[in-house]
Formats: sequence, structure tokens, C-alpha cells
Amino acid sequence: MLDHTTLSRRAATLRVPRPRAGTGPLQLLVDSTGLRLGGPGEWLVEKHGAKTRRSWRKLHLGVDAGTGRIEAVELTGNETDDGSRVGPLLDQVAAPVASFTGDGAA
Repeated sequence: MLDHTTLSRRAATLRVPRPRAGTGPLQLLVDSTGLRLGGPGEWLVEKHGAKTRRSWRKLHLGVDAGTGRIEAVELTGNETDDGSRVGPLLDQVAAPVASFTGDGAA
């Protein structure tokens, strides 16, 4: 079993290849994920079993398919669909975009 000290020592000499920035236009992949917001009262809900309305947000990400680098990001309410964020995400990208790919989910 490895402990923290051993891992830290080995990590100092570990060579990790970094993605290189592409020279051509980006192939932008876009998707979103839900984030549950928790606050200081969460433990009360768990302790007493009370039901509460959970707060959710959507994190929309635009990722360069070639490098895996996040090029655009936006945090919205849970009612916001992915398609409505195409313009604002593209506005954040400085490089030319060759293709924009996203799923058809809301």
C-alpha cells in the first residue's frame, strides 16, 4: 500500500505529457452537467429527515477536442437549455472554430 509521502516523492519525477495547443481551428465539444448546491443547513436535513427543495445549477463547458482544454464555461440555472447557450459560449472562444458539437439534450 502506498502512503502520501511515497506518492509525493514519486510524483516529483513523474513526466506527464501535456496536450499541445493546436495550430488550426478548434473542434469545440459542448455539454453541460448538473451541480447540486449544498448549504450550511444540509446536515439538518440529513439528521432530521426533513424534505427540502434542492438547488441545482447547470455548468456548460466548451472543450477543445484536440487538446482537452476548456475554452468556454458558463454557469446557469437548472431551467436553461444547452441550445440557448451556444452564442455566449462561442463568444468566449478567441480562436477560429471549425466545428461545434453538442448533444441534443435540453
